[in-house]
Amino acid sequence: MTDSVKIDISRLCDASKPAIVEALGAEEQEGRIFASGTPAQVKQAIEKMLPEGYVVAESTEDPMLLAVLKEGDIEQLGLYLCGYCATVFRNEVERNLHQRVHYFGFG
Repeated sequence: MTDSVKIDISRLCDASKPAIVEALGAEEQEGRIFASGTPAQVKQAIEKMLPEGYVVAESTEDPMLLAVLKEGDIEQLGLYLCGYCATVFRNEVERNLHQRVHYFGFG
């Protein structure tokens, strides 16, 4: 399935998973489904049937990977934003240390 678009649906509510799998004519394997078409076509198709509050995110590392996430929760991807300057960190500890610099007036 190297030409298939991989979609991570592990964070999607259980009630919506079967509808997306069926609508795309896809196969589900361990929280991922594999659908044929271009990533843009698959993303557009998924967005039409998602429940409110969910979005489709594209991977910056793999153009053939999409993920269905809750809207506004970037931490699901392992990315943590500084509340002051929006710098991105890979974990909560790094972000908290960085935010202390802002708190003490150094940035």
